[in-house]
Amino acid sequence: MQQLINFLAKRKYIFLFLFIQLITLWLTIQNKDYHKSTFINSTGDFVGSIYSKVNNLDKYLDLHEENIRLTEENSKLHSMLASSMVEVNASFKSHSDTNALKIVQKYQFTESEVINNSFIRRNNHITISKGLKNGINDGDGVVTSNGIIGVIESTGENYSSVISILNKNLQVNAKLKNSNYFGSLSWPGKDRSNFLLSDIPKEALFSLGDTVITGGYSTIFPEGINIGVIEKFEILENQNYYNIVVRPFLDYANVKSVYVIKNLQQEQIKELESKRKD
Repeated sequence: MQQLINFLAKRKYIFLFLFIQLITLWLTIQNKDYHKSTFINSTGDFVGSIYSKVNNLDKYLDLHEENIRLTEENSKLHSMLASSMVEVNASFKSHSDTNALKIVQKYQFTESEVINNSFIRRNNHITISKGLKNGINDGDGVVTSNGIIGVIESTGENYSSVISILNKNLQVNAKLKNSNYFGSLSWPGKDRSNFLLSDIPKEALFSLGDTVITGGYSTIFPEGINIGVIEKFEILENQNYYNIVVRPFLDYANVKSVYVIKNLQQEQIKELESKRKD
């Protein structure tokens, strides 16, 4: 025992140096989004498994409430399935009609768990527990049944990094639920309970408390996903468009389970649009 004590005493400065290095590395990863994302992607399953174990403890402590919420979300998801289908080049016809055109699936939903969530920075990211082996790819949308979470930014074999809607680099097409007017939804920063919907023309008719949903004019999110309600609005001087403050339905500090949305027709759409530009 005395030999061990002597060994540690002689090398105490080396151990102290290594300890400080580990603390410095951890603080850098936690407070810098770029370093954090790079670290997660480079260390892959190891870091993901650590986040997963911590998340499992948190889930256990709040299991009853989580189960109720998951049941509610699954119920809402079933009601969204109609929007996941599209009929090719025709208006809707009954499946029993022998002349009916083919109805194909447009969106595929994959359930996943949030194992790390940042929401207090200017550019926030989220880590989820599904990756390439689960069919998750860069550019897939991430939602709950009651709000937008973000877009897959990078994927590993078992985990994925999501650029959060609480990030200045992400904008989403959104619309007023009771009209066809649409604009761009973004997060101004600071307060996670306030989004900004811009580019809604002054001709649009709406009221405080009206619902804002996804607009569907993108290859990422289907139309009709709830986002929030109008809290206030204004027209800037010499402008023809509203700035609308939207209060989201979702509490972004308390997100546990999400759905990753894959647009199964995304490549076909991109290919078509590419030819059109030529």
